[in-house]
Amino acid sequence: AAKKYTDIPCAVGFGISSPEQAAAMAAVSDGAIIGSAIVKMCAAYGDGAPEKIGKFAAAVKAALRELK
Repeated sequence: AAKKYTDIPCAVGFGISSPEQAAAMAAVSDGAIIGSAIVKMCAAYGDGAPEKIGKFAAAVKAALRELK
């Protein structure tokens, strides 16, 4: 709905925690914000977080590429 009123890119965030959710939000906006999911991974996995975050980011990227 916001896109009706502006040419500024609009991204959706808050609660996006899976590649599928990111793709669904990116399909109706200019982007998906996954910051809180990454913060939760840092808290949950500590020193092991970078590997988990890398895999998550790769899965989100793959899901977004399927939109094209």
